[in-house]
Amino acid sequence: MIEALAETISQNRELPLAFFGHSMGALLAFEVARTLCQRDLCPHQLLLASCPPPHLFDQMQNDNHNEELLAQFLAFLRSELGMQPGAEYQRYVTLMQYDLKLWNTYRYQPASPFPCPLTIYGGADDPFVDAQLLAGWHAYTRNAFKLEMYAGNHFFFYLNAQPLLQAITSSLEENKLL
Repeated sequence: MIEALAETISQNRELPLAFFGHSMGALLAFEVARTLCQRDLCPHQLLLASCPPPHLFDQMQNDNHNEELLAQFLAFLRSELGMQPGAEYQRYVTLMQYDLKLWNTYRYQPASPFPCPLTIYGGADDPFVDAQLLAGWHAYTRNAFKLEMYAGNHFFFYLNAQPLLQAITSSLEENKLL
């Protein structure tokens, strides 16, 4: 999947690139960006949320973590979004299970830090990825690093996306990508 995405993106070399990803989507964005850098097409900015730095995945991979994250996600679907078991609910559960499978099979391979700015976002009440853990991303860039924390848990922007969207927009404007 990483290679296919990188190949498709690399066919449009004249456009500036910036990636955003949340949780396992952040890991996907990270790996696609690394692959593009190997092709001399590094993104101009990376914006990642609620994901531990890749070099720490091995330490965090365990069944207890998976069960806790899945339980928190299901509680979030029910209590915050009002979802009840059914087809849509099950689709989200299935997607989360795929994310957890990716989590458990990922193996980090060291590489050079990115030449682009890196902004990391997190939920202040995230029991899985706290600010201290997120700060470990600083080693992944030779450029500016910024860590921004917001009220909420792992899914901090699901209920109120506006503050994060404003931060992303400001960051892209600051780096002249908008």
